[in-house]
Amino acid sequence: MKQFKLSLLLLFGMAFMGVHAQNMYVMPNAGTQSVYSVANIQKITFSGGNMLVTNTTGGYGTFALADNRYVKFADFPLEVASNEMANNRFLVYPNPVGSVLNIANYNTTQTISQLAIYSIDGRLLLAQNAFTGNNPQVEVSHLPAGSYLCKIVAGTQTQTIQFLKQ
Repeated sequence: MKQFKLSLLLLFGMAFMGVHAQNMYVMPNAGTQSVYSVANIQKITFSGGNMLVTNTTGGYGTFALADNRYVKFADFPLEVASNEMANNRFLVYPNPVGSVLNIANYNTTQTISQLAIYSIDGRLLLAQNAFTGNNPQVEVSHLPAGSYLCKIVAGTQTQTIQFLKQ
């Protein structure tokens, strides 16, 4: 079932992002990032906790799913551009995080009402509904190292931000 979910996630990523001049980035927790042109990917299979990427030239790459920092169809920026930040209402920091994730709310008219942390495969890992102040902190030391999604809701504003846990 997990393999099906991951395959479906990758399929949707390729469908919604388009395939022209598109790349798939695989970043292990230790090591260097691998880049695959989506147009040259023949198939992606999941077996025994590994992801196998086979390209059209016959080459392949094998990645242990538990040891991946992220798999994305857009390059993972290390910093946020200022114009992108202006469009966002929330910021999570530090990123990558060690034990405490801070949430900054730039929306001065609405307070944060909900916060959820999801694994990269969509499992809900943490949900909180009560906060004191408008810039809450979330304890994440119990999470293993990897890539996560933080969904933040304040009134009518919802934003999902990816962060890395060291």
